[in-house]
Amino acid sequence: MLGEGVADRFERRGFDGQPRHGSMGRRRGRAAGRRRCRRTGRRHRPGRGATVVKADVTDPAQLRSLFDAAEREYGGLDVFVHNAYGFAHGPLARAADEDYAHTFTANSQATFVAFREVAGRMRDDGRIVYISSSATRASSPSEPLYSASKAAGEQLVRAFSREVAPRRITVNAVLPGPTNTDSVQDVMDMLADAIRRTPLGRIGEPEDIADVVAFLASDQARWVIGQRIAVDGGLTA
Repeated sequence: MLGEGVADRFERRGFDGQPRHGSMGRRRGRAAGRRRCRRTGRRHRPGRGATVVKADVTDPAQLRSLFDAAEREYGGLDVFVHNAYGFAHGPLARAADEDYAHTFTANSQATFVAFREVAGRMRDDGRIVYISSSATRASSPSEPLYSASKAAGEQLVRAFSREVAPRRITVNAVLPGPTNTDSVQDVMDMLADAIRRTPLGRIGEPEDIADVVAFLASDQARWVIGQRIAVDGGLTA
């Protein structure tokens, strides 16, 4: 899972945090998880590790409860990685109304609710990273709803980054290409062409994405704001 890869990388870099694993309740989609963390050494005792909370991220009330739990456990937020996933496969002409509702609720509405909640809870100098997809940069007739709903989240990143910049909070998007996670195992044959077109000639690994997320969550990324960073081995270059 991509969320697990990010959580592991953060742990190695000395973060305490709260991974959130969400159930979408639909066969064709799921939330990969959420992580709100605090950087070790800032106003709390280091080494507390992670607290796991389960919720349906398509339910605004449950999503808000995740932020409540993080504040109770860690006293506030310094870093928020928004990694939610909802997918409906197939051409637009054959998509059902529920496919549209599902993908946009998971990928767009959840982003709106999460950003609204984090706005009043994150400390100054915080870091926000939105996990989007390189599908927003390369159109495909097999995933129009997915790419459109993720692109909506990217636009929220651009607008929200300007809103919170006066507090030195950075907001950026990471756009992974095909990545070796549980969610792609059943469609690996569909990804064969994308892998062939990737200059590095392989599928991405969670660690490839996690390293970029960890950079954006660090102080070294303090001058990077409102950006969409493709991490896809050159697939959309």
